[in-house]
Amino acid sequence: MEGLDGTASYLTKAVEAIGRFEILSKPRTVPLVCFRMAEEAGGNGHRPYTVFDISAHLRQRGWIVPAYSLAPNAEHISVLRVVVKENFSRDMADLLAEDLARTVEHLEQHGPSHQGATNARPGPARITAAAPARPHPKGHKSARGVC
Repeated sequence: MEGLDGTASYLTKAVEAIGRFEILSKPRTVPLVCFRMAEEAGGNGHRPYTVFDISAHLRQRGWIVPAYSLAPNAEHISVLRVVVKENFSRDMADLLAEDLARTVEHLEQHGPSHQGATNARPGPARITAAAPARPHPKGHKSARGVC
């Protein structure tokens, strides 16, 4: 558990260094990093993107970083959460932090890639276009041609 806590602390510092997030998880409790978007200094506190947009953009890079709103009486707070598991190394933490920083930079320059609701999911056509068909093993028969 000590290694997991160390990696979680390392990732926490990397996320803080981006300068756009407020860490909500407590160190040395559970090996996870929970954070939300920090308020803009001197701004109106509103950004053109949400944690849901960040989660969707990170998913395009292969990361599964869930975003969700908290329970009743705190539902106005939306967070991102990274669970640090045994196979999550410091190298992976560096890669995630780099992708998170690039994601924030991209969203600040270009905004979310969709129109309408900020937590929209890609439709089936977009998912199919993004996921090329995989060849089936020899002799495999598929009734509908789906996996």
